[in-house]
Amino acid sequence: MRIREFQVILEKRKISSAVLLNSDGKPNSNFVYFTDVPQVTGFLIIPSSGSPVLLTSLLEYGIAKRHSMIKKVVAVKKSYKDMLKKYLKGDRIGVDFSNLSVSTFKKLKKELKKKFVDISSHIHDLRMVKTPEEISRMRKAASLASLVISKAIAKASSRMTELDMARFIDMEMFKLDVLPSFPTIVASGKNSKNPHHIPSDSKLKGFTVIDMGVICRNYCSDISRTIYIGTPSSREISDYEKVLQVQHECLDVHAKSPKYLNDHAKKRLGKHFIHSLGHGIGLDVHESPNFNSPKKLKDSTIVAIEPGLYTDYGIRIEDDVLVKKIPEILTKFTKKLIVKK
Repeated sequence: MRIREFQVILEKRKISSAVLLNSDGKPNSNFVYFTDVPQVTGFLIIPSSGSPVLLTSLLEYGIAKRHSMIKKVVAVKKSYKDMLKKYLKGDRIGVDFSNLSVSTFKKLKKELKKKFVDISSHIHDLRMVKTPEEISRMRKAASLASLVISKAIAKASSRMTELDMARFIDMEMFKLDVLPSFPTIVASGKNSKNPHHIPSDSKLKGFTVIDMGVICRNYCSDISRTIYIGTPSSREISDYEKVLQVQHECLDVHAKSPKYLNDHAKKRLGKHFIHSLGHGIGLDVHESPNFNSPKKLKDSTIVAIEPGLYTDYGIRIEDDVLVKKIPEILTKFTKKLIVKK
């Protein structure tokens, strides 16, 4: 989105142009960041000054022309090689190595005979701080995820299986005309101690972790809630309250570093906290910042905060948080322990 800021970076690094590739399969989110079209295959060329150019096939030209934020779209009728030579000016070219295969890079190097410089980290740094438009889309994604999980929890009962619940959630997303930002997780009973459990035909019983998110106009949300099916023991209630308290403490993200927050959660939850406290979120459900980073979080960054406790059962509570002086919790469904029969 922030093309001019990126061009300033290119100028400072004496890079004449940057080229980003989006190919079949998983979209390159760095390409999507500047174009807003995940479904278009082609090359995006961003010069250090002047207008960007999107090269795509005749087949996808119409989609790119209609939906892309890039005004100059060129249909490639014969060879991408010739078009790249035409529009890639200068000898020092920025390349997104984080989304480029070795074979494609070797081909570019052989055909274009230019010096290539990795610019992926600069794009990731830009993406970490969200624009007002990105924040608006992520608020909507978080709102829709909160709505879906509220319906799922209202539906939950001991008569349902994990698969029943996962299918219900996916159907609710379908009704809202949104896609999941990752495969829905429903983990109940002993399965709840596995953070990445794949829903099975096990009946809902005891602590039940529901972890899901939606994509709204290319941007992701991610929410987890843990409910209880049956009657919780005093120990189970105490463990839940402990995780909830730690999450409350870690939601104070302003002027804190991810590492500081992560270390605090690990100190409070001990050996039973087996994953990172959180992750950045945006076009990808997991993106910068990494929670090992000692750098303080910048305002307008959005992070998912998800402390968990895993013994003979699992408890996880997760929210998407907009970093600012008074942090804004984007996922708004209750975190009070809900007990169902």
